[in-house]
This record gives sequence, structure tokens and C-alpha cells, in this order.
Amino acid sequence: MGYRSDIRLIIKKSSLGKLIQEDSEIEEIIEDADINKTYGILLYLGWDDVRGKVVDTLSDALYSISNEEISYRLTIIGENLEDIEEQSYTAKEDENLNIPFPSIIRTFDEKDLERQMDYFILNKENPQKDIFPRDIVKRFCLTRSTVAGILQKMEQNGYIEMQSYPGDARLKKIVLTEKGDEASDLVKEQIRRMERLLVKDMTADDIDCLFQLTQKIRENLIEDLECSIKNKCYEKKDNKEANHD
Repeated sequence: MGYRSDIRLIIKKSSLGKLIQEDSEIEEIIEDADINKTYGILLYLGWDDVRGKVVDTLSDALYSISNEEISYRLTIIGENLEDIEEQSYTAKEDENLNIPFPSIIRTFDEKDLERQMDYFILNKENPQKDIFPRDIVKRFCLTRSTVAGILQKMEQNGYIEMQSYPGDARLKKIVLTEKGDEASDLVKEQIRRMERLLVKDMTADDIDCLFQLTQKIRENLIEDLECSIKNKCYEKKDNKEANHD
């Protein structure tokens, strides 16, 4: 993978020192990372559009420290869709830690996926627009009671805050906490990993066809669901009118 690659690495923060000791160039490589985030005891690093030497240096250093019982997950993807490499090691003390594999995908439009998630979870696409439970109900076609229960659990677990809306005490807007922000990033990485697995060994034409078909299936399901919701609304209205008579 010496031409152009993207790299994602998950490693325990406590192991970073040993990785740096393995090769004098590692420290500079880490400093140049495009992604550098901490999730509890784990460190998530990412490099975009890097060339051969960085890939080889990092990969070789990680392989070497496996002898020291250091856990890590490494994913490298090249310019070609099929050019994917995963490297990992799990120390005995970390067998129950369940360290996820980082994922990268160029096939689908990552920005479009993130825009959808950001709007309803991180709200980065339009930060001036507040998100309310009714938006979740409408977007995901769930009942109000179901959404209320989910949001209550998320709030209890510290992922969101339900804040009063100025001017209307009846409304509560959904605000993501720092813990929720971190969890959202991990969820998006897992989504990308699943998408990458789904299109493994497919050509660009295959993937384009798959995308078009799944979009059509989605449209059909949404249309059918909207019709069902409308019919239920009409039935309730007719029943109320009949009872009133």
C-alpha cells in the first residue's frame, strides 16, 4: 500500500509510550495524525492520504510490540476498493475489553451519511435548528411513547440533556453531552465498518447498482409506512365521529 492510504488505529493510551519507543519516527507520525481522540482508556488515531513509509513504519512497529502483550486494532485502506488490510492483537488482560475495529469507507458518500446523523444526533449541519422529540418521531416513524422512553434512558445514562425551550415551557430540546458526542463518533465508525464489509469484493458498478436499489427499497417502505399512518389517522377520526354521533 505504498501509493495512497488512509489509516485508523485504536490502542490503549497506556501502551502509546511503548509504541513510540519501538521506532523514533512514531512520535512524529502520531503528532501529524488527522484524528486524535480519547475514549476512556482507548486512543483513536487516524491519518488521511498518507504515503508508503508512514504505513510501513506504523504497521511494523505495531507488529513488533505484540510480543509485549499490547492490544490494538489497525485498519488500512488503499485507493482501490479491494485494497484493505486489518491488523490486530489482543492481550490476555484485554480479552473482555471488546476493542472494536476502526473502519474507513470511500465507496459511499461519508459526508452524506454524517449529515444525516449530525442533524438528528450531533446537529452540526444546522446548529441554529433545535432538535425536539417530535423530530425523532417524524424522522424514524416511531410513536411518541417509544421515543420518550428511549430519550429518558439516554438522559439517565448521560448521553443527552433535555433542556427547556425559551418561549414555550411545553417543549424540550435534545442536547448532546460530551459523553454522547464521544459515543456518536464510535457508532459512526462501526457503521462505516459494516458498510465496508457489505461491499467487500464488489466492483464500483456493483456498488452503484446496490446503492440505487437500496434507495428505491427505502422509498417504497417510507411510502407504504406513510400510507399506513394516514389510514390509521383516518380510522381514529371516523371512530371519534361515530362515537360522538
